[in-house]
Amino acid sequence: MIKGAHSFKSILKLLTVFIVFFCSTIVASQEIPYLETILSQLDLDLSECKTDLVVAKVQPDNPEKTIVVIPEIVQEKEDYFELNSHIVIIETDTGKIKSRFFESSVTNEWYSDAVRLAEIKIDTAPYDISDTRNAFGIRVYYYNNSHPNPYSHETISLYFDENNTLKQVLKNFEMMYYGGEVDSECEADLSGVEKVLILKDTKTSGFFDILVKSTVKTTTRKEAANGDCVEDEKITNQDQVLKFKNGKYQ
Repeated sequence: MIKGAHSFKSILKLLTVFIVFFCSTIVASQEIPYLETILSQLDLDLSECKTDLVVAKVQPDNPEKTIVVIPEIVQEKEDYFELNSHIVIIETDTGKIKSRFFESSVTNEWYSDAVRLAEIKIDTAPYDISDTRNAFGIRVYYYNNSHPNPYSHETISLYFDENNTLKQVLKNFEMMYYGGEVDSECEADLSGVEKVLILKDTKTSGFFDILVKSTVKTTTRKEAANGDCVEDEKITNQDQVLKFKNGKYQ
């Protein structure tokens, strides 16, 4: 990414997170060109994939290549599923896989239960993590449908292509969170955090450090003696620096 800020707006609009995205079309699985060709190279059948979560996006800085995410079903039953993750870069015009990354459901945390794994997005903001390496992000969004205990969060993982192999350099880093308790139409204790990533000029092991600026918001609502709903909101800011150590940002 260019040394600047970016974040995301949650689809439930529970919490707004501003993010710098390059705009390019994300298409549904049935519209992805060469999907059967891609699956054949992965030795997968379409029936083995969570098709509503399959996404693809052309790389803005290199339209000859397209990023594709294929979630492979490991287990699926009512109100529950878990997925292996296949992340590939293909030739846009042929569907030939040029680079790939695989992670098992045992370690990737791609599962859905009471907290639903609702959406996977490809983030092609320019994450220039070193002088010669440009990464992209995979964002995974989760939420529940509980009114008394609302909850949602989103994570990001970063990958870069090196010698036709995708390498993960940041794993499941939480970018937004919203949750709390709602006792009535008025009374509630809610909290949320929104994060912005800023690539710094300083380096660790040849990779730019990442400044994480967090805005933490807590909201308390109570019913006053006159029946009015009174809201108290507090906002604090926190900073964190991620450094590249042992092959990962941490």
